[in-house]
Amino acid sequence: NYLGTPISNDFDESFANKHNISTLIDSSLHWYQLDLETVLAELRSRELGGYRTSGKLNDWCISRQRYWGTPIPIIHCNHCGPVPVPMNELPIRLPSLENIKSSSKTGISPLANAHDWIKTQCPK
Repeated sequence: NYLGTPISNDFDESFANKHNISTLIDSSLHWYQLDLETVLAELRSRELGGYRTSGKLNDWCISRQRYWGTPIPIIHCNHCGPVPVPMNELPIRLPSLENIKSSSKTGISPLANAHDWIKTQCPK
């Protein structure tokens, strides 16, 4: 990745001129906000988003933060598809495992051997 800066770099200036790339002379907050509001309005008019969010917020990562992974309360039913665990059955309790490292070399979750815990009834 490369950020071109035609105002302070001769090569970038030459490239921008050759390809008719304009530069923003006054990039103060006022001009930035005006441009941003125009873009957001256009996105909203096309129903493609355009709503402000915080750049400080990150997606909630629910991956493999623990050795068994995060217990996501979804039952994968072959007939119904993904079905949420009923509220009265939450929180999900993980089974007690005697040896959590037994499958670390194969890359298979230790829960793969907890057949009674994995095989459950669809709540529908």
